[in-house]
Amino acid sequence: MKALPFSSFIKQSLSWAWIYKRIWIIGFFITTTTISFQFWQDDSADLNIVSFFKDGFSSFRFDKMIVLGLLFFVVVYLISLIAKASILSGLKKIKQNEDYKVWELIKFGFRKIPRTLLLEIYLGIVNIVLAVIISLYFMYTQSAVMAVLFIVAMLLLLIYNVILYLCKHYAYCYIVFENKSTWQAIVAAWQLLRKNPKNVILAKLIEIVLILAIMAILVVIFFIGSAIVVTIATLSFLYGGFIIFIVILGFFAFIGLLFLLLCVKAYLSTFFQGFMTQVYWALNDKK
Repeated sequence: MKALPFSSFIKQSLSWAWIYKRIWIIGFFITTTTISFQFWQDDSADLNIVSFFKDGFSSFRFDKMIVLGLLFFVVVYLISLIAKASILSGLKKIKQNEDYKVWELIKFGFRKIPRTLLLEIYLGIVNIVLAVIISLYFMYTQSAVMAVLFIVAMLLLLIYNVILYLCKHYAYCYIVFENKSTWQAIVAAWQLLRKNPKNVILAKLIEIVLILAIMAILVVIFFIGSAIVVTIATLSFLYGGFIIFIVILGFFAFIGLLFLLLCVKAYLSTFFQGFMTQVYWALNDKK
């Protein structure tokens, strides 16, 4: 199949992300974090009923902190799922030149939570099973059979997550744009990859290159900004000793940098969602 016009997609996504700034509010809450499960064997750090009675109230307080941390993670993760569906709905309206209200997009994303959450659970089950198999290699006698299982599980884990990385966005698109059920969306995303491997892989490679390039630019900007602030602070100290000025300068520099980073994150989230969604639309038009 002929390669898609990726350069055109990039330009269009940059334009959308810059013109439609209202959607940044949603783009900010999209995270690239995925739930991962790690299984560690550490007999000295077990958190269970025995350790509670053994360590007393301090253990209880620590357990509460873990629970609160998990609850915070779950809330943030659910918000990211809402944002993902919301921004896709917004991109569809932008493409069709329709007006939109941010709150209406958010309500749409909230209605899609059952399917998007189920999507994450379905896709995570395989990783959990493979992680358990891998952990058995470290928990029990490392025999030849266990070594073979370990190698096979590691290879399957690698292959599965590569496929997941390639297909996941399209599964979301099928849920949002075509109102497919969770399982139907997974199957459709896999079929899209199977029928268009070249374009799907190329799109992700372009995304990776863009991410690395942007990270390099941000690192350079950070060091230049830090050097300017340090230089001004040093000169102020040497030629006047204006400590208050230094503190105020540092405070406003921090606030400005934080605001800039938030805007950049929101813009880039919108841009990358727009880029990958245009790939989805183009591939579906070619079916």
